[in-house]
Amino acid sequence: AGNLNLNAAIVNNQSGAIRSSQNSQLNISQQLNNQSGEISAVKQLGIQGDQLAINNLNGQLLAGENLNINAKSLTGDGRVLSLGNADIQLKDSYQHNATAQLQANQNLSLTSAGDINNDGVINAGNQLQLSAVNISNSSNAKIESHDTQLTAQQQLNNTGLINGDLTTLTADTVNNQGTGRIFGTDLVISANTLNNLPDANGTAPVIASRGDMNLGVNVLNNL
Repeated sequence: AGNLNLNAAIVNNQSGAIRSSQNSQLNISQQLNNQSGEISAVKQLGIQGDQLAINNLNGQLLAGENLNINAKSLTGDGRVLSLGNADIQLKDSYQHNATAQLQANQNLSLTSAGDINNDGVINAGNQLQLSAVNISNSSNAKIESHDTQLTAQQQLNNTGLINGDLTTLTADTVNNQGTGRIFGTDLVISANTLNNLPDANGTAPVIASRGDMNLGVNVLNNL
């Protein structure tokens, strides 16, 4: 299709393909099953539904220029990729598993009204913004971009890698523990409490700047 506009309550694209050579806008009110499926647009891909549950298990959501997803939930170990920008807004918590791909060549924004849990790789070529109630980045996980911005209303928990030329972390409590590494050429951490603590095995975490570091915290526990 050239330009595609789709309005439905339920879309089953299991092992199927919905492709557009221009722009696609999918307005789906309830469910999108994209298990092992592909939904792609050469230019803009939009997927919208306030109560929409997206199952992207082994599926692909691909945009050549801009990808916009506004949904209740996004699940599955599939690929969510944009050659340009990606803006994803979710009502539910988001679990990014080790085999999943979430990437934008330019800017990537992921916002959850719940939590963001990363067990894999989330990256962007230019700017990466993650915003949630709590953000967790596990021991083998990576969050990387040129300009990396993480905002958690409550806790930001890291035992993996958070990296950027510009790295900005904002939370009530930042816990960097054990195998946790927080790097930035310029690094800014704003928190009520910053805990930089070894794990039970004695492995010590690292917070390091290749240039300037600005820590705006009330309580610093660095043991």
